[in-house]
Order: sequence, then structure tokens, then C-alpha cells
Amino acid sequence: MYDINLNISHFPLQLDTDIRDITVGGLLREVAASNPDAVAMVDVLDNGDCSQSWSYAEVLARSERLAKALATRFETGERVVVWASNIPEWIFMEYACGLAAGSGYRQSLLSGRRTKVCSGAIRCCGPVHG
Repeated sequence: MYDINLNISHFPLQLDTDIRDITVGGLLREVAASNPDAVAMVDVLDNGDCSQSWSYAEVLARSERLAKALATRFETGERVVVWASNIPEWIFMEYACGLAAGSGYRQSLLSGRRTKVCSGAIRCCGPVHG
């Protein structure tokens, strides 16, 4: 990628590409619109076998459904905590928070602000593997 020889713990500013001001939810919608049937995510079991996969359209649909549910249960600015093992539902929740944030408060990759993570509810997502 870049042929850089660092002497200090600092990576120099790179100006060879544009940084887009787009939300995580907006980027998911954009990719799902242009590549709806492409594989977006694969669940790999502990033994290395592929269990289930989701297209970008499926990831978007599940995430939007979850975002709507979050919006009915939490007010703008409330925090949501997601504590889960490495399971596919965690990814859906991550995108759902980004999508829900787009309607009330903006998550910009450029600004450094993060999605408000929620703390009003706790839900167990199953056992931790490994």
C-alpha cells in the first residue's frame, strides 16, 4: 500500500484519496443498492465450516428492522450497550445503531464522533464460544 519507514509512532497525513462524509448506515445502504446479492457476511463455525451467509440486501433489511425497533424503545441520546460474543447478530446491531443514529443524531466517519451506544436494556445473546 504505502512504502513508509516510520521512526516515530505517527503515520503521516495521506492526501491521495478523498474522505467521504457518510454515515455507516448510509454506506451500507449505498453498497446494498449497488450490490444487493453480493455476499456481505459469512458465519464461520469454530471448526472452520461456513454456517450461514447474508447478502448486502439481507444485512440491510435485518439491520433496518432492528434500527426501527431500537427507535421505538430508546430516545435520541440514550445509550445502548451491546455485550455479545462474536456472533452475526452483533454485526446487525452495530449497523442498526448506525442506521438509527442517522435519524436522530449523525455518525460521521469524518468527524470522529461515534454512534451513541445504548444502556437502557440488556439482552443476553447466547453463550460465548471459545
